Amino acid sequence: LEFGAQTDASIVAAQDWLNARRVLSTGQVLEHLARKVAPRRLVVPASACAMRPMDLRRLHTQLPDAALLHVVRHPWTQGCLLAAWARDRLFVPPDYKDHRLSPAPAVVDPQIAWVRANANIEALLRLDGVSARRVQIEQIDAELGTLSQLLGQWLKLDGGPAAQEAMTQPECWVFAGHGPRAAPYGLEAEVLEALPEVDVRLAEQAQLHGALPWREDGQTFAPETLAMAQRYGYAPLV
Repeated sequence: LEFGAQTDASIVAAQDWLNARRVLSTGQVLEHLARKVAPRRLVVPASACAMRPMDLRRLHTQLPDAALLHVVRHPWTQGCLLAAWARDRLFVPPDYKDHRLSPAPAVVDPQIAWVRANANIEALLRLDGVSARRVQIEQIDAELGTLSQLLGQWLKLDGGPAAQEAMTQPECWVFAGHGPRAAPYGLEAEVLEALPEVDVRLAEQAQLHGALPWREDGQTFAPETLAMAQRYGYAPLV
């Protein structure tokens, strides 16, 4: 944003810019970026923050007037995709593991992180003065044009044809690619890496009943997972 491109040279310039402004707080840098993009709106895709309540509160404190969009995904789909991502990782965060099987090794169970992240967001949304909407990511995939129009009305964004076309072509986003050598990955690595087709097909078979495919002990969704999923508008247990 500061130097107009995402190249090896601009990354070095950005590092020099930050080094020259070490006295600035993270919040002050965020304010600078918001002014830089004005009159466009700054978007903070804070998926990792959802696991850390203090980070969510810090964002709200820094941007009290921000409009929050709570994007949810079916716990089966999320679980299958995260389990596939975690399968070959040398390190998986403890938040993603079921530690109740002690002394046996902890089992990776993405539903734990799914419940915790959404519960943290729900707690934030209960604070006074928080403006928020909740949307299923499946709706975004199926009705991106209609949904972007509705969100544009909510956020008071330009709803013209050019804006609609831009929002329905996320692959044209400057950070959609792998980025330059000096700063690889504009997004998290798992977003850009292709998952095995068998895992993608399994994730598409979303359901709230039966044994979880990422576990070998026959466990099903926990009651709190089912209650939250139904609260978010996913099909009830049958």
